[in-house]
Amino acid sequence: MREEKDCHLTRSCHFCPIEKESIFSNLSSEDAQALECQKNVSAYHKGQNLFVEGSFVFGIYCLSKGNVKLTKLDHQGKEVILKLAKAGDLLGRSSLFDDSPSSYTATAIDDVTICFISKKTFIHLMEKNSSLAMSYLKRLSKNLSELEEGLYHSYSHNVLERLAALILELKEGRGEEVSPGRFRLNIRLSREEMASMIGTSSETLIRFMSMLREEEILSQEGKVMFIEKLDKLEEIFHH
Repeated sequence: MREEKDCHLTRSCHFCPIEKESIFSNLSSEDAQALECQKNVSAYHKGQNLFVEGSFVFGIYCLSKGNVKLTKLDHQGKEVILKLAKAGDLLGRSSLFDDSPSSYTATAIDDVTICFISKKTFIHLMEKNSSLAMSYLKRLSKNLSELEEGLYHSYSHNVLERLAALILELKEGRGEEVSPGRFRLNIRLSREEMASMIGTSSETLIRFMSMLREEEILSQEGKVMFIEKLDKLEEIFHH
């Protein structure tokens, strides 16, 4: 892990790639400057934990760059992926207003840049800025809706439909159109990670991935996945 120390340059929210989408975008110049000099900016590499299940989290982690997987261990000690967090997401919220330990582990799955804001600083900013508090509540509401939607899909869709939903979700947050109708997924997940996210075995996932490639809906170059037929993928999901 590496920390940046210059609060006027590398720590400035104005240089953040997700500044416009951030809940802090409407802070006054005075509060924004105070935030920049009180937060800690850290870099994590693939496989490093930001925090682990059962540990105490003393503030908010604002994901500026990269992807983080949020996981829990089931009763057999197997890792279950709850969510993939992307740039703009806030981590550690569950411990913000109480002293309970984290209910999940947060692990970088590629190079990640994180801004850590202490609980004291964050709550103080919300008390001063009603717009920040409202933005935070809206973000929580959106996350809850996404969770409810995910639970619905997990019970009402078969494995192939859940796989299609996962790939479409990755396209929305991490996809890039490289040619008309062709999308590259700018995230690399192992077969085990993808299987965990849709609640199936690695063997079943591999079988359905092979089927999608045979039908030329997906393609792969090395470890990079491409969507070739977006309409067909959407048909599977909405079947």
